[in-house]
Amino acid sequence: MRACTFLAFLLLVVSAVGGQFKVYDSVLKTEGKPIDAIMLLTDKHQYLMVPPAGYIRRVDEENTRIIFEARGGQANITLQFTTNSPSALPDEGLLRTNITKLYPGAEIVSSGSSRAQIRPSLYFELKKKGDALSLMTYHTYIPTADGLVELKISANSDDYKKEMLWYRDVLLTFHEEPRTAPR
Repeated sequence: MRACTFLAFLLLVVSAVGGQFKVYDSVLKTEGKPIDAIMLLTDKHQYLMVPPAGYIRRVDEENTRIIFEARGGQANITLQFTTNSPSALPDEGLLRTNITKLYPGAEIVSSGSSRAQIRPSLYFELKKKGDALSLMTYHTYIPTADGLVELKISANSDDYKKEMLWYRDVLLTFHEEPRTAPR
């Protein structure tokens, strides 16, 4: 079986947040049983998300990011705020220009609104052809009260659809709340 070359990023940078950045285990209360979650604290807000099942969490304090690694090592998901422009989604043309610079040689297959819980978001799906496989990437820009969050997943064309399930779980559960946790 071919090893998955899956790579996903949801990156969080403290300089963009403008101060505090802490990560805690948490629980989301639902109508059914409680669900394990992660809480990200900034100076004014808290963000909750359900981590991908079966992944190991590593907090990189120096670079203020959270990295989730699949137990088999075939997948990573990382979180990062990339700007400090609260609640603003930059112009699609500007983001498209940024995407073409980030992924030289990749073709934009589709783009449009994404279903993030926080606010309307924008995604770009890309394909970069290789000799044996193609690399598929789904890159989403999510505006938050603390800045722009980028969520990216990349996988070879054979594993892409399967790994997108983890991406969608993270995207659909990531949300912000006014800060209630102690400092």
